Amino acid sequence: MKRIFNQILFIVFLAIFSYPVIAQSFSEQFTQQQLQFSWQSLVQFQCQTTPCIEGMPIVWQISIGNADNQSFSVSGITIKTVEGINIGSAFNLNQQVASLKTKSFQLESIVPAATKASTLYYNVCFNIEKQESCEAQPRSMLVWPITNVECISNDACQNNEKCFNFKCKELSCNKIYNHTCVQEIGLSNVKSSFNLTNVLLLIIAILLAVIAVIFYRKSKKH
Repeated sequence: MKRIFNQILFIVFLAIFSYPVIAQSFSEQFTQQQLQFSWQSLVQFQCQTTPCIEGMPIVWQISIGNADNQSFSVSGITIKTVEGINIGSAFNLNQQVASLKTKSFQLESIVPAATKASTLYYNVCFNIEKQESCEAQPRSMLVWPITNVECISNDACQNNEKCFNFKCKELSCNKIYNHTCVQEIGLSNVKSSFNLTNVLLLIIAILLAVIAVIFYRKSKKH
């Protein structure tokens, strides 16, 4: 009997001292569920070249749409590589996004190196109601390694070269003007053009002379 009584006391003891832990765990889970919002994002970017070159400036246009039935506050945005490296961020935004509405933000940063081959994989994370919420699937963009860039424009190439795919390519033509092949005008074409012009001028002069004679005769008769 005493053994059964001790077991009952032990169970009551566990129930009393484990209650705060259960309550705390339930409270944390409930709070996290309350802070879950449904949202969608749109990411656009613009570089000086296409594709973007590593180490060059890039402008991000990031929009977040509130698909929830209640508004939420966005205090920050972070763009991260899949490895978690920060490649662009904006803080202290404190923008309220109403239900079924969209807010757009502009960020400026530097194009990072590609994460795999010539492709950069990244995610956009929003600080919503003081909690970070990231996109489920990574995005990707083509990045040209800076080590493979010889030129961006023709100005970096010789007069007989043209910038193509960030490399100076030599032009295989006789006549070059402003890094572009131009067609040469043959001497015979110049002569034929000159002769045709002279013939047309002669015909016009004859017609004018005939008209002048006709008017002169008519005026003399009157």
